[in-house]
Amino acid sequence: MTRSYYLTTALALAAGLAPQVALASCSGSACSAFSATAAWSSSDKRVNAVLTNKDQAKEMKVKLCITVDGKCNAFDVTLPPRGNITKSVSVSGGAAPPKFAVDINSADFTATQAAAPTPSSQSSTTTTGSTGSSGASGMDVGPFGRFSYASSAESVVGPALKKATASLATAQDLENQLMERDNTLASITQKLESIKNIEADVLQNRDKSKESTRIAQVSDTGFKLVARALEQMQDDAKEAAANLAISKDDLTEVQDRQRATQMLAEAEASRQGLSKVFGAISFAMDSASKVATGPEGSAMVAVDATMKVLEMLAPNPWEKEANRLLDEANKIQAGNAAKKLKLAGDRLRRLQAKIPGLKTDLAYAKDTNDKAWRDAKAKYDGGTKGRFQWKNLDAAIPEAQSVIDLARKTTEAAYGAREAARALERTRGNSNWTTPGENQRIVTQMIDRTSTMFDRAIKKRQIVELLMKKLQEATATAKEAQGG
Repeated sequence: MTRSYYLTTALALAAGLAPQVALASCSGSACSAFSATAAWSSSDKRVNAVLTNKDQAKEMKVKLCITVDGKCNAFDVTLPPRGNITKSVSVSGGAAPPKFAVDINSADFTATQAAAPTPSSQSSTTTTGSTGSSGASGMDVGPFGRFSYASSAESVVGPALKKATASLATAQDLENQLMERDNTLASITQKLESIKNIEADVLQNRDKSKESTRIAQVSDTGFKLVARALEQMQDDAKEAAANLAISKDDLTEVQDRQRATQMLAEAEASRQGLSKVFGAISFAMDSASKVATGPEGSAMVAVDATMKVLEMLAPNPWEKEANRLLDEANKIQAGNAAKKLKLAGDRLRRLQAKIPGLKTDLAYAKDTNDKAWRDAKAKYDGGTKGRFQWKNLDAAIPEAQSVIDLARKTTEAAYGAREAARALERTRGNSNWTTPGENQRIVTQMIDRTSTMFDRAIKKRQIVELLMKKLQEATATAKEAQGG
């Protein structure tokens, strides 16, 4: 039962993003000379941000937030030439890394501080200049420079510029978060072995947890039964919905057109209501099928998802509605519609009949799975000296899912930011731009930057989705090997 896939190969790809450089948003004369990196220290439960002035001769003042789990911790710092300083934020709670980022509001050289633009109250990524005698307005676009335009073109250029800079800041912030989570995932997966070596390690050390593992494997069977019941219920629900889709062709022989039209609308409303449960059933079925290969907590996700399905299906108002419509179809002599409505009612009764069995399977699985596997894994980790430890594998799966989710959000944000930059580029005509060469350079850099973010986030998601499959395969292999 050996396998040739290697977690470490996927890990090498998953670690491809560089360490965080936290210039998510910045305005001011010193942005290009400022850099920051942030890291989570699990030993003292702090987020530490190292702030650096790269300029060789000028002092700078920086206003920033170290954002931890959505809360801004504000700092005003002065950095000497070629100097750096560390700012830290303590984090209460467990040892798990929080969500953190460094958001720079402004960075200005002290020599030009008085002449620097005032940061906009609406966005920490932009600075709006006042209209001067030349009739020009402008805005600092992050580290790219100042975008200037004719004040007479405010209604055309202003909104597009604000949207482009705000969209860019959002995408940059998400990319920073993605890099942080990817680094955390890399640190976890570095502790893992190839699937082949995991299997060999578990087989060598399984005797100390073999009995408890077999009990846990029986509980996995309960969720397989839940998934099977949900699949059957999904088939019944889809078939019922298909038969509730009464068409005009099913009512051609009806003389009372008003009642026929009303029946058509009522059947469609019932079909749409039933169709809303398809997504819930699919999610619950997928969650139940993944329990055997998921980390601790997967069972409760499946339980909660299945309970939601039961809450939606147990009342089963669609069967009553199908029977009512069937009586109506018979009254107006809609034969084809009556046949379909009878099939819909039959399917809905079959669905209802499966609910008690699903409740029984769910109750058994709910009461046994998490505790059984928690005990089995603890006995294995505590009683063996091999490199493989369940705690590392279980930590990697949810972290990988976090990276996948962030990569998706980053892709969407980068695409939106790129389109916003292209929309800004289209405002160039009619002498709207007072510095067309400089503005075009800024727009081009924005498009290039967001395109890079877009491509990198897509690649990251693909890599970590591959890694996720291997982590799930490793979980299934270890569980099977541990039980013997």
